[in-house]
Amino acid sequence: MKLAGASILAAAIVGCASPRRDGHAEWLRLQPRSEPSPEAVPESRESLKLATPCEGWPVGGAGLREGYWIETTTTSPRSKAVTRKSVIAVEVARVKLEVVDPALSRDYIIAIVAARATGEVSWAGAGKKGEKPVEIALEKVEPPRPETTADDVEVTVKAGTFRARKVVSRYEASASSFEHTTTRWVGVEGDLEDVDLKMITDVPGVPPTENELAELPSHEEWRLPGKVLGVKHVKYLGKPSPLELWLLPESWPFAGSTAKTLVGAPFLTTVEVTGTGEDARPELDWEGR
Repeated sequence: MKLAGASILAAAIVGCASPRRDGHAEWLRLQPRSEPSPEAVPESRESLKLATPCEGWPVGGAGLREGYWIETTTTSPRSKAVTRKSVIAVEVARVKLEVVDPALSRDYIIAIVAARATGEVSWAGAGKKGEKPVEIALEKVEPPRPETTADDVEVTVKAGTFRARKVVSRYEASASSFEHTTTRWVGVEGDLEDVDLKMITDVPGVPPTENELAELPSHEEWRLPGKVLGVKHVKYLGKPSPLELWLLPESWPFAGSTAKTLVGAPFLTTVEVTGTGEDARPELDWEGR
């Protein structure tokens, strides 16, 4: 997760995002350096700060609807964190959200008013259940804009040789990103369409991270309370860690198309959607907002 300058709560805004179906993006997001230490978590409401815009906001606000909520659980050897995002209201031009993430904001609920089309936050507050949220600071963070090239190629990985789209993205160091280059070979046909076949991330000064498709994807049932869905299970060999993704057939607000991510040893981190529904109700007093 990316932090906005010294802001801790910027990581919560990533929770408003729809993560890409990009294995290396998942791997980088789950590195230990991205997990705030207990000492770094804001002690007071006054110290909270929110990054804007919400990274990865659904294009045009697609899929956002009143009452929708989703819960994500992140588990690592050091911690377990449950985050819940709820859509409280959807207006013509604005969306109102509540974000619950004790790992990042203690016991506060974060209220967010954002532009429906872009995710630009116009107001944010923090409060406890039943309270009027108290306004907190916003920090403008320009989304990373990589220099990207793409070519049609063939790629050979453990699972075989396949036609692919090779996409190279070069990121400069900024408030919302660190200097790095990602190279992805993305499948273009059949069951591998839009699936990453191979991924390399180069960060200056550290060994590159590499993943490649270990075997053809399998199709499985994935269960949530009250739901049974079909997902595509994709396994990767990796340096320094193997990676597994469970991919949804469509994109969900605040989850994207990834139902579950598992990063193997030495990090042993799992991020999984553990609940969703259509019956969200406000826990804060939104009167006047």
